[in-house]
Amino acid sequence: MLAVAVVVVQKSFPSSSQLNVSATILKKTWVRQGSFPQELLLSEADIRRGYTEVAGPTVLWVRNNSDEGFEVELDIEGDYVSEVRVRGLSNEFVVGRSGGSFVQRGHYQNETRFDLRWRLQLAEDARAGRYPWPVRIQVQAK
Repeated sequence: MLAVAVVVVQKSFPSSSQLNVSATILKKTWVRQGSFPQELLLSEADIRRGYTEVAGPTVLWVRNNSDEGFEVELDIEGDYVSEVRVRGLSNEFVVGRSGGSFVQRGHYQNETRFDLRWRLQLAEDARAGRYPWPVRIQVQAK
């Protein structure tokens, strides 16, 4: 058992005082992945057309405490894709071979679902076949 005694001694000090308190809330983004392609199947028709539209969406559940929103960074791996277009956020975003990032504005206090839809522009020397999914995503508070 712990006992604490507090003794207050009043001397001739001013009867009021001021205590300044401040707090900093760290910006944080939580992401839960609902579905994500593991591979990409390119057909001869895709090669002739020069791009492929991925059939199903990539589902991301996002919660974010920053009023400035969150940043999505995309990296393209694999030499068979030259450009990525992603829809499902506030605007359509385009990222080239060197990758890139964009900001989704807004404060998402509750977990919010985003269905990302992909159009992958194929490199000129791409061939039909089965490939690992070429896009890596990172999400962080802005």
